[in-house]
Amino acid sequence: MDEQHRIDIVRKLYQDFVEGDIPAILAVLSADVEWHEPPSGPFPFCGTRRGRDAVGAFFQSLTEVMDMTSFAPHDFVAAGNRVIAFGSYAGRGRATNRELTTDWSMVWTFKDEHISHFQIYKDSAAELMALGEPAINERNIAIVKRLYSLFGSGDVAGILDHLRADVAWDSDAADRGVPWIKPRHGRKEVAEFFASLEALEFRTFEPLDFLAGNGKVASTVRFEARVKATGQMLSEIELHLFAFDEGGRVRSMKHYVDTFRHVQASHA
Repeated sequence: MDEQHRIDIVRKLYQDFVEGDIPAILAVLSADVEWHEPPSGPFPFCGTRRGRDAVGAFFQSLTEVMDMTSFAPHDFVAAGNRVIAFGSYAGRGRATNRELTTDWSMVWTFKDEHISHFQIYKDSAAELMALGEPAINERNIAIVKRLYSLFGSGDVAGILDHLRADVAWDSDAADRGVPWIKPRHGRKEVAEFFASLEALEFRTFEPLDFLAGNGKVASTVRFEARVKATGQMLSEIELHLFAFDEGGRVRSMKHYVDTFRHVQASHA
């Protein structure tokens, strides 16, 4: 595939977007596509998505929070397997009725006949102003839901991508000899937390409710697991508290659980 052909594919993709033909866009993406929005943007213009289904959900969320009033690509530059497009768009936040206009640059990376990687650069502050404070809460809830989804698929690296380098994880927990309940700091130690969960055989992990405000998200999770070493069962509804920095990364996380029961089950 030559460079002009790649430009034509991106140009057609933009036409499909304007016409609302999202399935046509998804068809051009590889099954394992990585889709990168600024991490500090308001929901849904934030974070990394992987796979066509996640990108499709992004476009669905976009229509729920914003009315796009114009979308205009202006210039294209191709080199090797990449196409960089430059343009602008205007829209109106549905919750606030505020308008925004921003220039953008998008980098499309091809692998064979499909797009494998997408990165956008734009004025995310303008998007935040247009979508308002509720968008921050929605963004944070969306990130927590994404973390749970990544946990379900075993993608620890994806989880760590959403954390600050100096994240505090159960930082005030007392170490009572339960491998998964102890204070941890930094991504490396959080990775060790997830490794410690290999001691459990999960039967149920079901997020239930989400509340957000003041840069935090509280969520309840139905949890059931068997401790492999003892055969003891753990079954409870946990509360998780996530705190975010202004850029949308998790700066702290705390589990609220029945610690006595965890001690009993792990040492029986």
